Amino acid sequence: MEKYNIRSPQGIPEKDMSDVDNRESENNLFKSPHKRSFMNTSKNKSSSKKAKKQVKREDSPILKKLIQELTSLTYQQVEVPITLQSSVSEMDVSSLNFLNLYNKIDTAKDNLQRTTHDLIRGYYNFGQAIKQLFDHFRKTCNEDVSNARVNDRIRDQISVQDKLNSKKKGKG
Repeated sequence: MEKYNIRSPQGIPEKDMSDVDNRESENNLFKSPHKRSFMNTSKNKSSSKKAKKQVKREDSPILKKLIQELTSLTYQQVEVPITLQSSVSEMDVSSLNFLNLYNKIDTAKDNLQRTTHDLIRGYYNFGQAIKQLFDHFRKTCNEDVSNARVNDRIRDQISVQDKLNSKKKGKG
């Protein structure tokens, strides 16, 4: 059996080398047109892309949808109803008070921060209560049964509260 060194073509007899060369040239013949056609199609595709339409700020469908959403009844149930002016040009220039507007923004940011902290604190307390209840059931049951009991207890309490809330809404 003959041993060939793969790294150098010197160990391969000439007759075998010619066969390899012919196969490579055949493969190149088949590959070349495909590469060219692929490149040509990618160029054609990029040139056929549509340009984005320029939309005026006032005509933006997203902006209109947001304004409609913010002024809908669900958002107006908040204590202070939201009123929007259609454009800045309708505002009276002499009545602009930037300090007042800035203070409103600052107050809203503070309220948002407090609400966010309250929300995080609520989730944390909810998780702690679940853990405490799970640990209580875990003393007498295995993990799966404890999980099931915790889930049942939460589901029961939340469904009762949902029923009470729906009754209050029905009366109001």
